[in-house]
Amino acid sequence: MLDRDARVALAAGFFAGDNQITWSMIERGTFEPGVARALEPWLNRLIDGDDPVFLPYKAANVTVWYAASYTNRGFRHLQEALTAFVGPSYSNYVGQPTRLDASAPSQRALIQAFGPRVIRFEVKDEYRKFVHARLIQFVELRGLTPSRSENVARPTGRILSDFDEALRLGALDIARVCIEELESGGHLDAQNILYLRICLNEASLNWQDILDAEARYCMISAARRPRLVSQALLRAVYVSRLAGYQAGEDPEGALAQFRSSVVSEIGPLLTTRAIYDCPEADVMFTLLGIVEGHGADCLRGSLAVIEEDSQWRAWIEQLLALAEPGPGPSAGAPSDPLGRARGLQSSGTLDAAWTLLLSLPDSPEVVLELLRCACDISTLACARVALDRFDDLTPEDRVSLASRRTIAGYLRQLRELLPDDSSYQRLRERFDGAKRCVRDQPEITLADCNQIVEQLVLDAYRRHVGPLPPRRQPDELLISAHFRQHSSGRVVRLMRGVLELGGHSDPDDLPSPRDVERVVEDVEELLEHYAPQYWHAAPEPSEGSLTSADAPGATTPAIPSSWLQWVEAVKDNQEWMDAAVVAKRGSFEWSSEAFESEASALALSTSLGSLTPPGETRIREGLPYLLVGLSACRRPARALVDALELLVVIHLSDPAPGRLFFATLANLVELMLSVGVTAKQYAELVREAMVSVDAHGAPAEFDGCLELLDVLVSNKPLVPQTRTQLAMMVMELMCRHSRRVSVEQRLLLAALLSELELSIPEQFRPASDPINPEPLSALRGKHVALYSLKQTVLHRISSLLRAAVKEIRVSTFDDHVGGSVALRAAARSADVFVIATAAAKHAATNFIESERGDHGVTLKPAGQGSSSMLRTLVSYCTEHDQLLNSTMT
Repeated sequence: MLDRDARVALAAGFFAGDNQITWSMIERGTFEPGVARALEPWLNRLIDGDDPVFLPYKAANVTVWYAASYTNRGFRHLQEALTAFVGPSYSNYVGQPTRLDASAPSQRALIQAFGPRVIRFEVKDEYRKFVHARLIQFVELRGLTPSRSENVARPTGRILSDFDEALRLGALDIARVCIEELESGGHLDAQNILYLRICLNEASLNWQDILDAEARYCMISAARRPRLVSQALLRAVYVSRLAGYQAGEDPEGALAQFRSSVVSEIGPLLTTRAIYDCPEADVMFTLLGIVEGHGADCLRGSLAVIEEDSQWRAWIEQLLALAEPGPGPSAGAPSDPLGRARGLQSSGTLDAAWTLLLSLPDSPEVVLELLRCACDISTLACARVALDRFDDLTPEDRVSLASRRTIAGYLRQLRELLPDDSSYQRLRERFDGAKRCVRDQPEITLADCNQIVEQLVLDAYRRHVGPLPPRRQPDELLISAHFRQHSSGRVVRLMRGVLELGGHSDPDDLPSPRDVERVVEDVEELLEHYAPQYWHAAPEPSEGSLTSADAPGATTPAIPSSWLQWVEAVKDNQEWMDAAVVAKRGSFEWSSEAFESEASALALSTSLGSLTPPGETRIREGLPYLLVGLSACRRPARALVDALELLVVIHLSDPAPGRLFFATLANLVELMLSVGVTAKQYAELVREAMVSVDAHGAPAEFDGCLELLDVLVSNKPLVPQTRTQLAMMVMELMCRHSRRVSVEQRLLLAALLSELELSIPEQFRPASDPINPEPLSALRGKHVALYSLKQTVLHRISSLLRAAVKEIRVSTFDDHVGGSVALRAAARSADVFVIATAAAKHAATNFIESERGDHGVTLKPAGQGSSSMLRTLVSYCTEHDQLLNSTMT
């Protein structure tokens, strides 16, 4: 595409030579008004850069038209359109390309601009006006045609993974784009979109936006919801209703407020403590225990996970002083423990119900309640226990429970977390066991066949259509247009027949023996001829080996209970479609201590090195959650660097990089450097990063590239020349697209280049124009305080501010716990206080906020790096200048 000056030069070159309409006539307007009106739309299309272009050439007794396009695709469409709208009926055009004469000035100008993508056709004088009208009609219709999208719709799971990664990295703008993509593409229903917006508002600390509509809040608080949504709601209620009492050190007031209104309003959020991972939940459940009459000794367990010097611990200690001393009243052993457990479940006291159910011996009734309770609590640990207890039942009891539609739904929900419940080998083993029961126990055969086909339907839907719709049964999915689009009629008929007959497991109402045999034949056909298109066929079990029917404990898969088990499960079942779902839950439940063991780190590296491309895809989908566990490891094992190196390779081999490709790469590089790398590993790492910048570098990736460079500059260079080469590559990339570089990106690049002692390009140097000053000049004469746990970020931003702004006072703090005299003084006196909450602890953050009060402005960057902090400051200064200008006018 030509720029505007080049298009004007093209027009001047075309309207020249023997053309009776010359450029000088156009500039002076010295031709007839009718000619001016006829020429105006075509000249405007050329100057405005529209595609295609039509230009008239007026000769002695004939009108010659030139039609051209900037692209090959546009030219092909233009050829077809001219054949339809003009064609040989009104011109000499018969669909053939045109050979232009480079010696003619007009044609030479077209060749230089469009190359061979030009069509020349002559129009007889009697058809001149008619052809002009047809071309106008074509342009108008072309304008009404929807533009062709070059974007391929991404899978829903990948978009959700990018959304979670954006929240983790504090890239809230990208998180909003992910929500818009999900909403515009119809990937999720309105309620799930609302859930995502609530998570985004929590990350943005927009508590009031979460609770702005009372009806909406009540609707959500009363329904089953994702764990993160429950946590966002609970935190929003705490901040809006109870945080003031904490700031004022008024435990009596907090308890009175909780007892009078809060507990009755948010009861559905307080059914189980297991799903929360925030200090606000510790306070809420402490208050709930006090209201319910529990003793202080019983409630002190919440202090075990809170650091000794945390302000949250001090606040809970104040609340515990209001509780009754000792363990509190004892309820004694209930006469009907199962009935008591059911009552606790009905009242929403899930933790107490679960504890009581675990103490009871196995029976179908107890297992039923365990399955229901595990689904309500929604943790991997509870799901694992409930499924184990179900597998310990006799085959008859399992069939009896599974035949009930509600319990089958509970089982299906929990079994989706199993690594290989949908694997071909497991289904084959289960089917082989079912066939042996055709004669003596047909009800077991029917139930197993029914569940096998249900798994076929669910897995096929997840693979070829998308996430499972909520509350939809397999037989309902079979009739959906989405499923039928990806499955043959034969497959659908077989599946429907099995589900209709296989659902009858009542011994008194069984189908005929022939019907049972037909079900077995249909399932055999599905597994032999149709299942391989959904799974990579696994080898058959060797003769004499135990099957799942013979020895359930030997082959039944288990829900992973650690990151190492999750990676091993992905290695063993590389088509595990729900691996990312389990990893997301695991990021909340699993400990990162395994990464501190050398043996576990070596096992992790071995599993990662054994992956095939499908397994690498599963790892990439779960990488945002795996990084949560890796980042939380305080003393990583030295051998972990090999696993991180493999994760970098898997990440770099992504065939469709997401919007946070370089930000995630920067996170991995930072983890590798913190563990420790050799000079060879360092050089190879930076070279791979350079290849990625060269392949995927674009204006949309400037922030990620700068974060990557920020990480390398903040750490000791083992091979300085490779780091310098990467810096030069990023600088050249941004120079090529200098018009797309934002103010904060320019400032940060200049600061990083200065630290590397590299020359700063002219366009990225600080402006000295008094008419157009730097945006940060609004901070002149102000006291700016910066808080972050990353000392390199504080040093870089403080140096940048002192160099860019005159008469500025900058204070930096990296206290792990609030309470110092200097931090209190800065909180009360600073004009602007920037708190990097993503890299700060709750205690220090709350201390600053409580001391700030109404003093000055408090800014909270979304991310942890220099780019995020600088972007927040520039945004504040820009808004400040706009407000000042509007006030003056």
